Amino acid sequence: MIVWLSSYPRSGNTLLRTAIHEVYGVKTRDLYFPDADPTWSEEMKQAASKVGFESMPSFVELDSSDEVCFIKTHELPTDVNPAIYVIRDGRDALTSYAHFILTTEMGFKSGDDSEEYKEQFLATLRNLVTLNESFGGWSEHILSWSCRHATTSIVRYEDMLQDPVGTIEISIKRLGLDELLTKKTDTFSPDSARLSLPQHFRKGKVGSFRQEMPPDIEREFWKHHGEVMRLMGYRDTSSDNLFARFLKPWNRAASKAA
Repeated sequence: MIVWLSSYPRSGNTLLRTAIHEVYGVKTRDLYFPDADPTWSEEMKQAASKVGFESMPSFVELDSSDEVCFIKTHELPTDVNPAIYVIRDGRDALTSYAHFILTTEMGFKSGDDSEEYKEQFLATLRNLVTLNESFGGWSEHILSWSCRHATTSIVRYEDMLQDPVGTIEISIKRLGLDELLTKKTDTFSPDSARLSLPQHFRKGKVGSFRQEMPPDIEREFWKHHGEVMRLMGYRDTSSDNLFARFLKPWNRAASKAA
């Protein structure tokens, strides 16, 4: 039985897989890495261990199995297999994804603070906000998974940070998997997972976009994705953020004067 662990990139899929593995003791698979690679770095091997990585046989074999087979994906849905879908504030997800693209696809090093990096980051972030080239775009991805005609449990990344075990348990019950899976532990720490896998989590904090997404790009974001953000329960705080950013230089000057 295939159960998709789906999300738009940088929305908490690795955290979900790590929690499922630690709380329920089950393996997870990865659509993009069907088999272990002997050339993997130590960081990749550690990440594979944390999520309970297991090689993936054919889909026919997995689909006909009596076992629950969790598979990570960022693709748009194409079948009616059940899914747990992770959603994260799009501003945080797209900001993190822009950094990910620069370091994994464009050859920049993590922590690069050069002007070239900053320019490329803003250009990449703006494209992710305004274009639908990456996995259909943030809004389309969420609507495709949340509105499909198949059993889908929606999980908010922010809820996983606050109560990972309870949030995962609710999803397992929604999918009717509680009869097939036995919980092994009631403890799981997102902070511990983040610290042990820094290359996968980066900051991993709620609202971290505020330090990196300029007001004009945030306005573009709400123009393109405001409807889905509100549908998913996220509040438009762009005017609050703009006011805070306006005050920030004044606050720094006042602090120095004091």
